[in-house]
Amino acid sequence: MKKSISLILGVLIWSSCSKTSEDKMYTPEEAKHVLDSAKAERIKSIQKESEKDLAIRREIELKPMIDSLKKQQHKK
Repeated sequence: MKKSISLILGVLIWSSCSKTSEDKMYTPEEAKHVLDSAKAERIKSIQKESEKDLAIRREIELKPMIDSLKKQQHKK
């Protein structure tokens, strides 16, 4: 009895883990298209993040530089 239950469970587990559907195989053109579209989306998000970082850094770093230059001009 135990052997038959173990055998049935083993067959069920083995069949559930077996490959039931074939993997999608891309042609070189399809693969290039998929990669290019994913790359384009990522580049857009990186550009937006960089622009936001630039605006923040500009506010932080530019004001002290301008103040320093103004002080140097007044000394002359």
